Amino acid sequence: MLVLGCWLLCVLSGAEYWFHIHETGHPAVRSWKMAWPVDAPGFREKEIPPLTQSILKYTEGGNASWMGANQSGWTVFYFRWAPGRTSAMLAQGHRPEICLPAIGCLLERTEKTEMFSVGSFSLPFRHLIFRQGGQPLHVWWCLWDDAQQGDEGDARSSPYLNILSAVMHGRRNMGQQVIEVVQSGVEDSDTARAEMERMLPRLIVQ
Repeated sequence: MLVLGCWLLCVLSGAEYWFHIHETGHPAVRSWKMAWPVDAPGFREKEIPPLTQSILKYTEGGNASWMGANQSGWTVFYFRWAPGRTSAMLAQGHRPEICLPAIGCLLERTEKTEMFSVGSFSLPFRHLIFRQGGQPLHVWWCLWDDAQQGDEGDARSSPYLNILSAVMHGRRNMGQQVIEVVQSGVEDSDTARAEMERMLPRLIVQ
């Protein structure tokens, strides 16, 4: 029991020391804000179901859709979690692989993670392609925490790798943000990316 107690004390002390030396060197909090394009053609806010709210327990959130160029459709989900012990885990709960199959979408393939520059931010977006009713859906998903610098690959497919990345960088209990963008009416990935690049500066502000 004495050996076990000493081992636990060393583990807990080591963990506190690890996060302490990293947290003291963290840059200032870097979060962005969502700017809904309310003047876009066909813009419509959608209510988030109460069940989803109770599962995700987010601090701030929204869902809206509108029409883009060449009759393309846009649907965006945005959620923010205030800093806290469960923020990182809760932020992993809204992922395309979890939510879209529940409404009849079939995951076709996962493209490479793309980096998009918006102001001073460099945001990593996973690019997934689903099928619904035979039509492609280009889905872009980004997870961001308040100490992230944008070059750490935190858009990985595995939530466990995301958590491990945060631990390795000495981040805990940080505020979290998730944005998921769904494009319909676009066939090829190059066009989807180009339209995404044009749209993001309208959606994300500092």
